[in-house]
Amino acid sequence: MANRNATAARQETAKKAMVFLTDCDMGSIKIYNSSMSLFYGNGVGDGENIVNIYTRTSVDVPGNFVGHFAVKGNDTYLSSYDCIDKPLYKFGKGRWFVYRESEKPVFHIVRTDNAVDA
Repeated sequence: MANRNATAARQETAKKAMVFLTDCDMGSIKIYNSSMSLFYGNGVGDGENIVNIYTRTSVDVPGNFVGHFAVKGNDTYLSSYDCIDKPLYKFGKGRWFVYRESEKPVFHIVRTDNAVDA
């Protein structure tokens, strides 16, 4: 029963997200803009990643915190492939936290607030 409840909670959380699939040959997802690139390892290697993006700030997501980034003014994107700059999603201004589920190439990126000076 507890497993069923956990699955239902994950499904409800996923309904609040925009879901993207990315490919990787470096075992990561790539977030980039004109002056930087960030890579977050998926823990399993090459293949496909699932990236859930939440623009609401009060969302509980599964997984472990792996990092954060702030979007101040530059157009910042999730790349559809980790070896090139190929925009898939454009992040809005604010601070974003990145979580990854254990032993799965599943990421949750959550806007934590709209502050850009933190």
